[in-house]
Amino acid sequence: MSKPETVLCAAVRTAIGTYHGTLENTPATALGAVAIKATLERAGLAGADVGTVVRVRIAARDVSLARSSAGESTILNRIPVTIEGFRGTDRGQVTVRLQIGSTFLLSRITQKSWDELQLAPGQQVVAQVKSLALLS
Repeated sequence: MSKPETVLCAAVRTAIGTYHGTLENTPATALGAVAIKATLERAGLAGADVGTVVRVRIAARDVSLARSSAGESTILNRIPVTIEGFRGTDRGQVTVRLQIGSTFLLSRITQKSWDELQLAPGQQVVAQVKSLALLS
């Protein structure tokens, strides 16, 4: 089996709105579809060129945590997760292992944020993903 071709596309932002603004009733999937369509157009790809399964790499530094999704944020990619575990570092940071179904995601936050949000294993929180990379 040959290795599939990897195509890197430039990032495209989803629309930015105000809290309870005109985008309030627009599903996140619809906003994401707009960004995906624009990314494909910029890369010169047709929808048929895209497979149904992709792997992404999300750096722990690009994942912030929130106690709920109700607050205003410039980060639109929000995923409900469960804190599965954590490990502190000697640099005042905490690496948090997050569970999404059978998949895991890492977040790196400051010790101060961990303490102030009173986070603990087993808690349901919201992971806010700033950026990601597509992998082959």
